[in-house]
Amino acid sequence: MYQDWYTGITQTEEAQYTKQVGSIPPLPEIKKLCEGWITQQKSALKAKLCEPYCQKRQQFQNQEALLIAAVADALSLIFIGVPINVVAVAAILVTEKHLDQFCDCSQ
Repeated sequence: MYQDWYTGITQTEEAQYTKQVGSIPPLPEIKKLCEGWITQQKSALKAKLCEPYCQKRQQFQNQEALLIAAVADALSLIFIGVPINVVAVAAILVTEKHLDQFCDCSQ
């Protein structure tokens, strides 16, 4: 997930053909970069994602794959034109409980 996020955020499709692609950093470094990116995007995520996330979280309580899909769908609307892999970001946000932490959904 983290490698997909890193590749999506640092390499556009056209860059793969026009520039030499560097090696992917070690996983702990990628996780740190991802955490920083999530922190930078926190206001956008809170404003546009928390309410729908809390609704979907309640609806898909024990169905993580469906919750990831719902978050990916919402992210695709929030980050239009931003070169991220929305499925990877959604998987990270859901599985690592980032959205639970700052959306504070009451169950």
